[in-house]
This record gives sequence, C-alpha cells and structure tokens, in this order.
Amino acid sequence: FPVTIRRVEKSIELNVYLNPAEDKITIEYENEFGSTEIWLENMEGKKIASILPNQAQTGIIEVTWTRENSISTGIYLLKIKSNDQVINKKVIFAN
Repeated sequence: FPVTIRRVEKSIELNVYLNPAEDKITIEYENEFGSTEIWLENMEGKKIASILPNQAQTGIIEVTWTRENSISTGIYLLKIKSNDQVINKKVIFAN
C-alpha cells in the first residue's frame, strides 16, 4: 500500500502588543526546542530590522523592541523562524 507521510507543523502561541504601536512592540511566544530568529520586513519582503538574532533558547520568550528612526509609520511583517517554520504577523506602526 502507498504510504503518505505528512509533516504536521505545531503552531506556536504568539502575542504581539501593542499593535498598532507607536515606537515599541513586545513579542511573546513559546519555543519548545531548537533555535529561533525574529526580524521585520517591509511589505515588499525586504528585511529591514533584525530583532532577535538566531539563538537556541527554549521556554517562554519575551522580546521588547524599540522602533528604529529609519522605520517610518506603516504596515510591516514580523517574521519568527522557529524550527524550520516561519510565522508571519502584521505589525502597524502609527505616529
């Protein structure tokens, strides 16, 4: 019989607040194993800021990031890479 193997990706609990934000966002999630990396992309898919470099840290992770002066108001994509899975979250900066 043919066997189909399907990879089931575990969704991680992700909270990003305040969103919309003025100058600061807090990212909170849980990483069970492996390394994670967090960065910000503009709507064209260009990486514009590294928030958390690739590091092996497990458990509840909380990162507070202050917007750099070069990042204007608008909509951005927050990317979290965790164990070969990339999670996208829209972030809006106002003011």
